[in-house]
Amino acid sequence: MGLIPLGTANVLAAELGLPTGAADLARTLAGATPRIIHAGRANGRLFTMMAGVGLDAHVVEGVDPVVKRRLGKGAYFLESLAQIARWPSPRYRVTLWDAAGHDSVHDVASCIVAKGHFYGGRFICAPDARLDVGGFQVCLFQDGGRLSALGYGAALVTGQLARWGADAERTAKGGLGYRVVPAVRVRIEGPLGDPVQGDGDTIARLPVDMETAAPFSVLAPPLRPVSQLR
Repeated sequence: MGLIPLGTANVLAAELGLPTGAADLARTLAGATPRIIHAGRANGRLFTMMAGVGLDAHVVEGVDPVVKRRLGKGAYFLESLAQIARWPSPRYRVTLWDAAGHDSVHDVASCIVAKGHFYGGRFICAPDARLDVGGFQVCLFQDGGRLSALGYGAALVTGQLARWGADAERTAKGGLGYRVVPAVRVRIEGPLGDPVQGDGDTIARLPVDMETAAPFSVLAPPLRPVSQLR
């Protein structure tokens, strides 16, 4: 399958290293070889880059399509501010299973289940996420409230969030709670019927179960090592 980037943020195309110009894209696809990638599945619906619950899912569901067509990614920024202003700070119960079948339970304010390392364009919240391997990198946002939401957003935009997940000492000193945990299966519970976003669209409602779907092939340049993606 060859991808033509026509979306708002084109996150999957960025992850695969595909150019957006028509001529460059045609040359890339013509010379590319098939690459195997692993999508995720949420209550039966496929997603390729990320799925999430909490603030980002409510932002995705609340974006006005007319504003989105006019402003592109700017529509998500405006909707984020509107959602934060009235955010009720619900809590979510996230159960993760590792490859050995061991489970862990986490109480969080928001959660992003990442297949790729890019989020919302070229921002990074899960630097070790890879499309060419199974499983997920699960981003756990532990602190609720409007100020915490603004803090997480600022950390994402400035590149700090990608470093926070590995810095437990920072959290112990009073920083915002944030962890990235690998998992092969995910279950998220919370307010019944709360939206679940996948790749920028509402794809499910809580409760939701996620697992890796069957791999498939796409035309793309060789996937780069994690050290080159960051």
